[in-house]
Amino acid sequence: MNRLYHICASFLVSWITLGGSAAGEVITVAKPLDNPVVTLQNTDADTPGSNTHSGNSVLKKKNAPSQHPSPAKAEKTIRTRYNDNQLESERDVRLTKSGNYENHGHYKLWDQEGGLVAVGSYDAGVPNGSWKRLYRGQTAHQIMTPDQGHFDLPLVSTFHFSGGLLQGEWKIEDASGRPVRKWNFNDGVLNGEVVVYFSSGNRMRSAKYVQGVPSGIHREWTAEGETVETHSFENGRLKAISSYHWPNGTLKAQGLVLHPRYRLHVEPDWWNGNIDIQTSQPIGEVQKVGDWVYYTADGRTSQTGTYVRGEREGLFSWWYPSGQLQARGHFTGGSPHGDWNWWHKNGALKTSGHYHHGTQAGKWTNWDINGTETEIVNYKAAPESSTIRPPTTKPSTNRIRRRSIDIPLTADRETHRNLKLQSAPKLQ
Repeated sequence: MNRLYHICASFLVSWITLGGSAAGEVITVAKPLDNPVVTLQNTDADTPGSNTHSGNSVLKKKNAPSQHPSPAKAEKTIRTRYNDNQLESERDVRLTKSGNYENHGHYKLWDQEGGLVAVGSYDAGVPNGSWKRLYRGQTAHQIMTPDQGHFDLPLVSTFHFSGGLLQGEWKIEDASGRPVRKWNFNDGVLNGEVVVYFSSGNRMRSAKYVQGVPSGIHREWTAEGETVETHSFENGRLKAISSYHWPNGTLKAQGLVLHPRYRLHVEPDWWNGNIDIQTSQPIGEVQKVGDWVYYTADGRTSQTGTYVRGEREGLFSWWYPSGQLQARGHFTGGSPHGDWNWWHKNGALKTSGHYHHGTQAGKWTNWDINGTETEIVNYKAAPESSTIRPPTTKPSTNRIRRRSIDIPLTADRETHRNLKLQSAPKLQ
């Protein structure tokens, strides 16, 4: 797409390097978030039960490999320890064709106090199956927001992978089983409900996505359950009430608009318990939809009509400032179509005729202010241009206004100046 900048998501890379004597082996172990390949060097120390005490790495062979092992069969269990000999990690690996070891099978990680940090499994180097991740201390507090209330630590995150991609529900609960946050994924893409909870168990915010596209009603509540804000989405576009005002502050026009569409790139950071969201520049323009009402500066109705994706559709009516009906007719696909009538300010009929998809057709009649017929014109064929056109009113474009919340909705126009990608609010 023209002028659409490349989306780049980065994560913090955490490596554990375990060193030994010159005769020992050096094992570079990646945390689950990172490259799952395990590199072994100087494998002459690779014997069951061997230890390298500068990090205390223990390797246990599951299947003794032959002189030229098959990558699918050569498997080991690697255990790493902290300097105080406390067990740090335990993982199954297998030898790849390139001669490195990759995560394949069971995985567990503990902190220095012996508390479980993560448990899950890998398949050919990518996470697969059910996983559990526990958050304590500062890591847990970064997931929660002060408005949510108090939760008991540790927080427990459970999620499922299929071929390295998040699949199904990903939820975070506190130590008492109270929900903190919830997402749903399909092949790594947001799909389904996203919810943030108060510690009381009440919902704080909720949203819905269909294959990464915001859909339906997105809501926000107070801790007492009162609705704070509601957003409606149609095919990924925010549908919201838009209002215009006269210089004296009175309402000039009001109705629904569809805001521009944005491409969302969602990168789930399942290790740290949040998601990173980036958006493209706005695609398309603001379009009026549904019923619109226009008013005079003193509050009288001046025009009513219905829009479909920015085009006038259906019955439109106009009034004089006195409240007398001025004109009325139908639109189809943005063009006048069907019977139309105009009136003088005293209420007498002024003009009556028929439009055929924007051009005058058939008999058209004009009357003066006293009701005397003054002209009759018959249009046998639709002319290239009509002599009578319905009045038009086009207020200036309004900007998107919404509260900044941590469920990804659709980004404000102001965040996309200079046509560059900017970070959208995060659902942590």
